[in-house]
Amino acid sequence: MCTYNGNLRNRDFENKNISNAKFINCNLSGVNFKRAIIRSATFENCFTEKFSSINFDEADLTETKFYNCKFTNASFKNSNFNSTHIYKLDIQRSNLVGCRFSKAYIDNLNVAKCNLHLSSFIDSQILFINFNPYLKIPYLRGLNFFKNRKQIFRTIFINQNTHLEFTKWCHLEARKDKLYSKVTQYNNKIVKFIFLFAVSFFGLITNYGTSIVRWLLFVFILLVVFALLLLLNCSQINNIYEAFIYSTMSFFNIGNISISLPKFVIIESIFGYFMLGILVSLINIKIISE
Repeated sequence: MCTYNGNLRNRDFENKNISNAKFINCNLSGVNFKRAIIRSATFENCFTEKFSSINFDEADLTETKFYNCKFTNASFKNSNFNSTHIYKLDIQRSNLVGCRFSKAYIDNLNVAKCNLHLSSFIDSQILFINFNPYLKIPYLRGLNFFKNRKQIFRTIFINQNTHLEFTKWCHLEARKDKLYSKVTQYNNKIVKFIFLFAVSFFGLITNYGTSIVRWLLFVFILLVVFALLLLLNCSQINNIYEAFIYSTMSFFNIGNISISLPKFVIIESIFGYFMLGILVSLINIKIISE
């Protein structure tokens, strides 16, 4: 068993077996652990300097322990964290594509602004995790699919920690991927665009089937817009309250309207049926997710 201390800048451990090694108070800036076997090792109070990097791509970190370490801008692509014990590990802005955290014990892991595509947290025990979505443009994945990108990016999370916001986020990401992946089934760009628009619109007004509040807010906005149009284009309507009542009746296709309304209310009625269909889908998703 080897113990490393101090400055290890730019050391090369690629393809080496350093299982059971201990890294204590080490500066690991520029170190290469690519495809290294680092099973049951210990990293304690280790760090990388600002603007430096560290490479753990395809490394086997099974049962390794991390205590109070900070490796920002690191690369852990396709690395194995199975059964790893993490006690305060900061790897924000890192590449975690394809990482496996199965049966890991995680207490204070910072993956803010990390790329978590295809990462797996199956059966992990998470006490605290700090995260932020990597993609700031919510519909970018849909545009990528429209460009004929066939890769489906999915973050898998199967765990009993259902109270965690991270759990909800992972489930939401999986739902987005499932919806957008259907777009790739169509070769015709016009049909693909229609389905892409439908999925994006569904995401906008329901947050991909998670928010009834968004649906209600969007319906209210539509009712107000059509009420204003009625007030401006129908001389038989005298005030905004009356216009809103007729707008609601047209939207939900209820009651008998005694006055002659402009033809654009047909569009409002179509919107009403469309939004009712979305509400049914939203409720169905809610029931299934429970």
